[in-house]
Amino acid sequence: MFPSRSLFDELSSIVQRPRVCPACNGDGWEFDRKDSDSLMRVPCPACNGTTFATPDKPSGETRKRVGQARTLEKNSTWADIALDLFRSGRLGSRGTEITSDDLRRLMPDPESPNVVGAVFTSARKLGLISRTGRSVPSNRSDAHGRLIQTWRINNVED
Repeated sequence: MFPSRSLFDELSSIVQRPRVCPACNGDGWEFDRKDSDSLMRVPCPACNGTTFATPDKPSGETRKRVGQARTLEKNSTWADIALDLFRSGRLGSRGTEITSDDLRRLMPDPESPNVVGAVFTSARKLGLISRTGRSVPSNRSDAHGRLIQTWRINNVED
């Protein structure tokens, strides 16, 4: 349904790439002169003895894509059923505005609440929905009235 596996593999290699500290070449130690004829072994000041350079932080968008790919992979059954609801028209016909509350009313609670947002992102990328730019208060009691996005249904398979 969605390319979560290949996207997850691709992005994981970016995020989890360890790099050797350039100051100590991965040894974790440097030698400091104690006096004129002896050396003392001290932790590398650049990596603090961990042997790895401080990794470049991935962008927020990259971290979001990695997190959503992981969530979709772990909750693939729930996500597949939810995407089928978008395709089948059970959430509404073309032009209908919906929210995540509408989806959650038709589905059991997911194992991870993050999968709801990941499913909406997948549906948007598949062209099934589009953003309206509007927000409304959530009807769910555990959401405490926080604002949630409204979406417009674009495409329904017959």
